[in-house]
Amino acid sequence: MKVAWTIAASDSSSGAGIQADLATFAHFKVHGCSIITKVTAQNTKEITHSYELSDKIFNQQINALNVDLKAHAIKISVLGNMQLNKLVDFLKTYSGYLVYDPIFLSSSNTILTNLQLIEAICQKLLPHITLITPNIQEVELLTNIKIKNYKDIIKAAKKILQLGVQNVLIKGGHFISEYASDFFINTQQSFWLVSKRQVFSTDIHGTGCRLSSAIAANLALGNNITEAVIIAKRYLNSAFRVCNLPVIQAKQHYIPQFSFNYNHKDMPIIVNDYSKINKSFSLKFLACESIGLYPIVDSSIWVASLANTGIKTIQLRIKNADIKYIEEEIIKSIEIANSYKIKIFINDYWDLAIKHKAYGVHLGQEDLLLADIQKINIAGLRLGLSTHNYYELALAIGLQPSYIALGPIFPTKSKVMPFLAQGLNKLMEWQQMLDNKCQLVAIGGININNIKEIINLGIKNIALISAITNAKNPLFMTKNLLKKLNNYE
Repeated sequence: MKVAWTIAASDSSSGAGIQADLATFAHFKVHGCSIITKVTAQNTKEITHSYELSDKIFNQQINALNVDLKAHAIKISVLGNMQLNKLVDFLKTYSGYLVYDPIFLSSSNTILTNLQLIEAICQKLLPHITLITPNIQEVELLTNIKIKNYKDIIKAAKKILQLGVQNVLIKGGHFISEYASDFFINTQQSFWLVSKRQVFSTDIHGTGCRLSSAIAANLALGNNITEAVIIAKRYLNSAFRVCNLPVIQAKQHYIPQFSFNYNHKDMPIIVNDYSKINKSFSLKFLACESIGLYPIVDSSIWVASLANTGIKTIQLRIKNADIKYIEEEIIKSIEIANSYKIKIFINDYWDLAIKHKAYGVHLGQEDLLLADIQKINIAGLRLGLSTHNYYELALAIGLQPSYIALGPIFPTKSKVMPFLAQGLNKLMEWQQMLDNKCQLVAIGGININNIKEIINLGIKNIALISAITNAKNPLFMTKNLLKKLNNYE
C-alpha cells in the first residue's frame, strides 16, 4: 500500500486539515499518516482558538514516521516558523513528491500565516515543492499581484514558478466566473481545468485541503502530475454533489467522510485558451449512429473487400504516403462506403475529409493541435478522438466529439505505443465518465479470443486493426467477429 503524509493543522469540526486529508487518502486507498502542526478549536462558523505545537514534537512526528512509514508523497499546509526550518532540514534528504497548499487564511478569514513567515516559505520551502495549490487570495500574498482577470492569474503563476516550484495550480474558486476554472502551469505546458460552477447557499469547508491531498494521494499511486490534478478535480466535483450542512444552523457545507460515486458530470475539461471557454461549452459535434465492429484499414482495396461483410463503420488510416495518392484513396474509399451505406471516418486528413464529404474524421492527440476543429464542426462531419489517459480525456470531452476511443485495452503490436495497456477496469471507468455524452470505442489488442471480455462490459463499439488485416481469411474473421458481437447485443 502506498503511503502519504499530511503536514497540517487539526480541525476539531472535522471538515478540513488533518481530518479531511486522511479521509481523502482513504478514499484513494492510500495509507495516510499525519504530522500535526497546530491544534485548532473550531466549529462550522469560526476558529475560536489555535495552538501551535513545538518544533520538538513536530520533528519527533517526522522522525517516528520516517522509520517504517516513509512517504511516497507529502501534502503540506499550515506551518509555524520553527516547524518550517525543521521541515526544510528533512526535505534535504527526501526524494518523494511534495504538494503544498499554502493556507494563509482560513475559510472564515482567520489569519493563519503572517507576512514574515510567507517570505520565509518563499525562500526556503518553495524550491523543494512539486506542486503548489494557492487560491486567489494566497496568490496575491505570494506575488503582490492583484488578481483582476484571467491574464493576472497567468502572470502570477509564472512569477510563482520563478520562486523554484516545479508546478503551479491556481485554484479559481474565488475568481468570479460562470465556471470554476483552475490554471495549471509548469515549464513545459499550461492549461485551464474547467468545470461548471456548482452553487451553494454557504461556503464549502475544506475544499483546498481535499484537492491538494487528493493530488498527493494520486502522485503516491504513481500518476503523473497532470493525471493527478485531473483525477483530484474530478474527485472534488463529485464531493460537491454530496456535501451537506452537518447541522441546520451551520455556516458552511461539509464534505462527507464516507465514500461517494462519480458520474459523467464530475469530469472537468481542459481548455488551452481562457477566452474560448464559452465556445468550448457551446461546441458539439453531431451524434454518431451505432458504430459496432469498426475495422481500421489502410487502402480502398480493404474498404471494398470488407464492404460486403455487414460492417456499418470503417476507418481509412494511411500513413507515410504521397498526398496525391492519399487523396485518390480517400475519394475511392468514400465512394465505396457510400454505395454500401457504410459510415467512413478518415484518419488525420480532415481537410480532404471535408472536401470529399466523408462521414467523419478521426484524430489522434498529436493531430488534434493541427486540425481546424471549428471547420470540421461547421462542415457537419462527425469527430472521433483517441485518448490514452485522463489529460487526453479531459481535452477530448471539452470538444464534445461524436465518439472517444480508449486504448490500447490489451497489449498491441500494430504500432509502437508510448502507453501501457489500459485494461478492462479503465475501460469501465471511461464508460462511466462518458455516460451519454458521446459513444465510447474500445481499441488496441482486441481479437477473436478476447472480444467477449469487451462485450461483457456492455461495450458494443470495438475497433480492430491486425485482428482483421493480419488474419489468414480476413472476410471470414470479420464475419465471425460480427457474429460474436451481434450474439451479445
